Amino acid sequence: MLLRKLLMLVFTLLFLLVMILKMLVDNHLHLHLQITADSTEKTSDAVTDFSNFGKCVDIFAPVYKC
Repeated sequence: MLLRKLLMLVFTLLFLLVMILKMLVDNHLHLHLQITADSTEKTSDAVTDFSNFGKCVDIFAPVYKC
């Protein structure tokens, strides 16, 4: 009886560990598929005041205000 409960506990913990590792790997892969855009002024390479910021910006593009 005690051995059975111990085995169930071990299997449950292993299952939870596998699910947590799978979630971490899935989330890590999704982070690499995202692209962050930053806008620059139309006539210069200056970053606009309403733009994204930080060292994780992938693309810079000029913005055209209508």
